[in-house]
Order: sequence, then structure tokens, then C-alpha cells
Amino acid sequence: MFSYQIAFLTFWTALGLSAFESVSAEECLTTPQQLLENKVGDRWKELHQKDNQPLFLTISAGQGNELQFVGKKPDGSTWISGAVSICSFAGNNYQVKLDRIDKAPLFVGLKLRGMSDTIPAGSSHLKFGAGKHCGNPDPCIEFSKE
Repeated sequence: MFSYQIAFLTFWTALGLSAFESVSAEECLTTPQQLLENKVGDRWKELHQKDNQPLFLTISAGQGNELQFVGKKPDGSTWISGAVSICSFAGNNYQVKLDRIDKAPLFVGLKLRGMSDTIPAGSSHLKFGAGKHCGNPDPCIEFSKE
């Protein structure tokens, strides 16, 4: 009887780990096509900018299974760039996280690295940081889907 219980437990543990691995491997979006299929925007426009030059944020394929983001000002200059992860979170929601900042004004990069927002699929709003009045005076950056 004891060996039956061990075999049963081993089988269900292996099955559970196998299921967990397949879910883990698919929980983060890694291509622009997956963004489109899951209704997560890949182009965003900054709201409430202090300099009257909105930042245009584009998410695209990066190295390996990484997504990259680039934020450009209207003149085409890159203001911020780095790696972003977009992973499923609690049902039909996605956590958008700034994993790495490669280029940014010094204090901006330090503040934004690691920040995240949770948005539902199809959301037209994305916000990193806290506060109701981004840019004046609250330390946050807010985007609408372009």
C-alpha cells in the first residue's frame, strides 16, 4: 500500500510540475505578434509632459525572448530605452515591468527601473509610478494607447 501511495504522489507531483512549467513558459509575451494577439498595446503616447514634447513609447522584439522599449521625443531623438517584460497576471490582466533601462536621463532611469503597472487586455492607459498628477508634481509617467 505504501509503494502505491509513493507512486501516486510521484505521478501527480510530476504532472503538476509539468503543467507549471508549460504555464510559466507561456505567461510572458515575447513577440510583437503576441502583444497584438493579447490586445496589449505596442505604441503609447505620454500624457501630462512638462516640456510640451510628448514621449512616444514603442515596444518591439529585443534580443532572445526579450521585448525592448524605446521612448522618442517628437524630433525623433531617443529619450529612454531598455527592456520590458509583459506577463499575464490575475486572469485577463498583464503586468508591464521596466526590467532594464539602457538609456535615460540619469535620475529618470534610476527612478523608473523596476517600476511596473498592471493593465487589463485592451487597456488604453499605462502608468509607471504613483500619484494623480504625473509630471506636476507627482513622480510618475503616464501613457495612452496610440
